[in-house]
Amino acid sequence: MTGAGRAGDGLARALAVSGDLEGAREQRSVALRAAGAVSAVGDPTGQPAAVQPAAAQLPVDPQAVADVIGSFDVPGIWTTNDDPAHSAELVAAAERVLPAFRAPTATRARLLATIAMEERGTGARLPEADEAEAIARDLDDPELRAFALNARFMHTFHRTGLAPHRARIGRELVAHAAEHHLVTHEVLGHLILVQAGAALADLDTADHHAAEADDLARSHDLPLVSVFTDWYAALKLAAQNRTAEADHAYRAAAQRIAGTGMWGMERGLLPLALLSLHGPSTVDLTDDWGPHLPWVRPLALPQKEALAAARTLPPGPADLLSETRACLIALAAIRLQDDDLRERARTALLPAKDEQAAGTGLFTFGPISRFLDDLS
Repeated sequence: MTGAGRAGDGLARALAVSGDLEGAREQRSVALRAAGAVSAVGDPTGQPAAVQPAAAQLPVDPQAVADVIGSFDVPGIWTTNDDPAHSAELVAAAERVLPAFRAPTATRARLLATIAMEERGTGARLPEADEAEAIARDLDDPELRAFALNARFMHTFHRTGLAPHRARIGRELVAHAAEHHLVTHEVLGHLILVQAGAALADLDTADHHAAEADDLARSHDLPLVSVFTDWYAALKLAAQNRTAEADHAYRAAAQRIAGTGMWGMERGLLPLALLSLHGPSTVDLTDDWGPHLPWVRPLALPQKEALAAARTLPPGPADLLSETRACLIALAAIRLQDDDLRERARTALLPAKDEQAAGTGLFTFGPISRFLDDLS
């Protein structure tokens, strides 16, 4: 890789750690173009036309491309993609050069883990994450193992009720990262355990890990961590039925997201949180529900339109909001008195019957068992 390429990679990682995620993505795209891997910068609006892999006939140095891709291992906790176009750019570049690295090397593992990280919310890249983790363990590479664990976390949402599995990943990450002084991945492990604790109704454990994450963030200047812990503090108020305080806290937490470059979190989360707090009677379809609107429309449309909208709902992403969407289907089924919707919601929620609909760590719809009882 050229010196300019290495400098760009270092800048991208520094920007991401310091909280400038948009700048980090731009620098990474610049480095990929310099390496000949792609021909255009990703479009933050997510339009696929903005991403074009470099023409196949152009000469590319696979190691240079792999170095760019593998140098940006900033942890990720949220399963909705911030920039689908940029992720498509990365995955296309990684898949293009992956055949050049068939041996179980660190380079191959980083490419595989990157593919899994960038195609989060799909449940489709667990084999890549598992292979990356196996290579990292065999190589006894601490940083690579932490990155691969993060990639595996991103693919533990293929059904509801998987909070215990994610908690195991979180505990492993905390112990492993603390041992090897991998601060950002230690923070990641704590945030995973905040989410899992909320889902498992273990707020004492979630409190502990939120405090640990905040302490590390203050000590190491990681400004985005408090975005997640502020939301968790609002969730806790809601769980304590302190409705007015929770409403205020949710609105304040939502304002903190604006301008962070976390576009996957910016749209629709505040209305969802307020819905969880105040109930479906408060739904206003003119609010910015973002990608969550299809699951909310059946709660507010006239009966006939609502039933048609509910019956055509897609499966949805395999992500942190899986339980939330299933709860919204349950609410629609109850409102519309539709047996098919009841069965769909019951089937989706049954694996999580002992959990809370709070696995985001941001807001809670309460015990899933309550929804199952209402569906009976």
